[in-house]
Amino acid sequence: GVDIVAYAPSARRLYVPAGKAAVLEAFEVEPDAGLRSLWREPAAPEAHCVAADDRGHVLVCDPRGGRLLMFEDTAGPAR
Repeated sequence: GVDIVAYAPSARRLYVPAGKAAVLEAFEVEPDAGLRSLWREPAAPEAHCVAADDRGHVLVCDPRGGRLLMFEDTAGPAR
């Protein structure tokens, strides 16, 4: 259930909302282009949109609730 992802280039972070699973997962994009899962948090059912900035703020839509959910990426700098 993934439609849209967000990427924060300075942090090398990829944020992936999964609408069917109702979660947001953060990945570090490694120098060899591999992905390393950093964290996973409950999000909203049918959440298919995401936006992120380079300061660790991630916004995910909640279509059923008519709101935006804000997450803080506290995983620290990329390796």
